[in-house]
Amino acid sequence: MIDDSGHLARRASAALLGAALWVCVGPSGHLAAQGWWSFEDRDYFAPLTSGVREPHVSALAIAWADRMAYLVEDEDPRRVWDIDLGVELPIAGWELGIAQGGRVSEGGLGIGLWLPIDFHMIEDFVDVSNPIVNTDYRFGGALKLQYGLTPERFLGLRVMAGHESTHLGDEFSVAGLREFPDTFERINVSWEFLDLGVLYEDLYGPVWSARVGVTTTLPFRDSYYSVDALSATQSALGPVTESSRWVDPYFGLEAEWEEALGSWGPYVSGEARWRSIYDYHKSEPEADEDRQLSFNLVVGVRKAGGGALGRASPFVRLYHGVNPHGQFRNQDDYTQFGIGLRLVR
Repeated sequence: MIDDSGHLARRASAALLGAALWVCVGPSGHLAAQGWWSFEDRDYFAPLTSGVREPHVSALAIAWADRMAYLVEDEDPRRVWDIDLGVELPIAGWELGIAQGGRVSEGGLGIGLWLPIDFHMIEDFVDVSNPIVNTDYRFGGALKLQYGLTPERFLGLRVMAGHESTHLGDEFSVAGLREFPDTFERINVSWEFLDLGVLYEDLYGPVWSARVGVTTTLPFRDSYYSVDALSATQSALGPVTESSRWVDPYFGLEAEWEEALGSWGPYVSGEARWRSIYDYHKSEPEADEDRQLSFNLVVGVRKAGGGALGRASPFVRLYHGVNPHGQFRNQDDYTQFGIGLRLVR
């Protein structure tokens, strides 16, 4: 049975869809310019810069993080490298209202389909051979909608469904099995997800946006990690219990001051998630996991205009909360800090 939070998610989805249909047949009906587009990007619901698993191309090249389980050396914090390779591929869409700068005009409506793909890797530079600790893979489909409130203000909706799987690094696993034979375990954190988000953008003055949403498992009430015959139902530490939390809400806020520093524009982006803390061996299998408010803060600058230099954006990042890397999401109070470089569109 779906509980109250499931009913709330379904009702919110229905309300958002109804609002979109009302916009199509109501106030936007007077707009004559309309048409289909394909393989052309649109800024309907751009990925949040500080989104921990949003598709980006970035390298947190000089960074330190808390020690993760089964790393051999006791050094803490540790020198790490956090790499993200992701992209959203625009497939096709339809617009009612002329698009301007990748957005619809006032009173206009746009809807489109994207394929988000993301590969995320964290590497440790303390243990022998500098092992890759974990790699996360995330891909799926995203249906986005945008409505023009004014020439500078927009509402957006994103419905994204996909698959996420995580994999421990081979060298890390070999060392872990050798050094911790009685406790080392491999949990198959692999699940299907549904993400529902609403976005407000304001381009007047500082460019800023705010978004709120939820990420939930598919099918609803499913586990974040596998406990079936194809995966580990028992580890060195005992039987693996299913996760009970299945909805993680989030909030994002982003602002940019274009050309505030000459041709450079500073920006700040923050994400806060009410993350579940995985518990693979609960004493009471039906008990809910604990949660921790987890935030990711990114501060950077980027150069206005085109060219290669305009795409390179140096940034500083601070993360604190539940470890977001694969099976290590059972670690709370995890902190990561560093500087890096990302590519902007």
